[in-house]
Amino acid sequence: MNIRNLISAAILTLGSLSAAAQSDRPGDIAKSIILGLEYEINAGINIGGASPLPLPAEIREINSYSPHLNLSIGTTVTKWFDDNGGKWGIASGFRFETKGMETDATVKNYGMTIIQDGKEMTGKWTGRVRTKYHTQQLAIPIT
Repeated sequence: MNIRNLISAAILTLGSLSAAAQSDRPGDIAKSIILGLEYEINAGINIGGASPLPLPAEIREINSYSPHLNLSIGTTVTKWFDDNGGKWGIASGFRFETKGMETDATVKNYGMTIIQDGKEMTGKWTGRVRTKYHTQQLAIPIT
């Protein structure tokens, strides 16, 4: 058997398996289709950070900015209101996200409170400020 026949046989076998898998639907999925529900699993990468808006006048210059690898994974359920499925609907779900960044900025008279080893110091700072930000969030988007 030459390579073309082998590849053709593999493609036909995979095509017949996928057709059989799609035609045999469990009862819950069939009920979801009748109700107009659609399920999704999402994963992604976000690039960005956090900043007060508008940027305070005390921040004179941003020397460096480094976003972290911000990952997200979640699920979405969409309820379609029309019969064709695709014009009007509502979607909601859960999404777990991580967000983070590091910045180095030059500031003048920047008010802050520093807490280190249980001791607190409050005052105004002029010079360079290095900020590290990292958070984990559970988001409930509604679209």
